[in-house]
Amino acid sequence: VAVAVSVYSLTAMSIDRYLSIQNPMASRKFMTKRQCLIMIAAMWIISALFMGPLLYIKTVDTIELDSLPSVDFCIEQWPQERDRKAYVLFLLFVVFLIPGVTLAVCYSHVGRALCSKDMTREGSDTSTRGLFSRKKAARMIIILIIVFMLCWLPYNIASLVSDLSDDFVLILLFFTLWLGHAHSAINPVMFWLLNRRFREKVRVL
Repeated sequence: VAVAVSVYSLTAMSIDRYLSIQNPMASRKFMTKRQCLIMIAAMWIISALFMGPLLYIKTVDTIELDSLPSVDFCIEQWPQERDRKAYVLFLLFVVFLIPGVTLAVCYSHVGRALCSKDMTREGSDTSTRGLFSRKKAARMIIILIIVFMLCWLPYNIASLVSDLSDDFVLILLFFTLWLGHAHSAINPVMFWLLNRRFREKVRVL
């Protein structure tokens, strides 16, 4: 669930960055505190619904080992193999591909806006500071998304290949899954390096 929420959070942030640069007035009207709370709740609910089937599919299997303590494994027991493959493809689309396309579209527009000749240091000091603040925030989120893709893309590819090929090395799937979960540890470090305000708040804590 947390992985899906992370993906949808990055997607929502990309849409917010797109609106804040393309139409700042509309962004301020749309991204109110109430709207943000609704979006956060919706992301958690949708993610829980998408991952809900795993609550019924996963079970604990105990393996007895000679002269060693027994080991409990959490495994998936699907009624049919095709059901598992269909679910994996479903998650690939709704948790990775569709958000990925949304991120690419939003940030392609943001990137063009950042490089356009119209967005130069013109106008009042206040508008200039606001403009460059939005540009800096957009760059930070682009870097965070690249890091996210580098962490989770290998697992999605490995998971898909393992379903299509009988010769896939299972250890690669475990390694790429570990890399994906490592993103949760990498993300705060990236925020620390890229966001001065984040560093100040952490120091206060």
